Amino acid sequence: MKWRNITILCSNRKGQPDEAQRQDGYSRRRRDAGAVGYQGMKTTHNGSALEAFAPTVDMEIDAGVRRYVLILRSQGIETYESCQGGPGHSFPEPTVRFNGNAYEGFRAFTAAMNYGLPVLSLRRFYVVDDRQLVGPWWEMTFHTTDRLSG
Repeated sequence: MKWRNITILCSNRKGQPDEAQRQDGYSRRRRDAGAVGYQGMKTTHNGSALEAFAPTVDMEIDAGVRRYVLILRSQGIETYESCQGGPGHSFPEPTVRFNGNAYEGFRAFTAAMNYGLPVLSLRRFYVVDDRQLVGPWWEMTFHTTDRLSG
């Protein structure tokens, strides 16, 4: 099994790589991020190998987060809700929610970084239902929708 060295780039205040870092290979790494996936499966940005992890759902996954969801699911993350965000959507930014114990968020973050996903934040949250806390669950948001979709 081959291991790839993954470099996490420092970000400017907007969370985007500095111009020098972008010229130093950020775009190249994003284009050919054919990282080794679940059980050594090689995945590409076009997502063809990821379709095996598509859940059976009543509604289609939003195109802007579909590849993000499939990458997380390919790594064993149990997603249950997603939205590409924006006007007319449930969330203001691209969001994927998933189940898991106290460490699952760190596992999901590692998977997202290994595949070059533009993670904005990671949260563990509860909801209040009938005056009682329910949860916790995990929520990962992204800087942008997937530019490689469609």
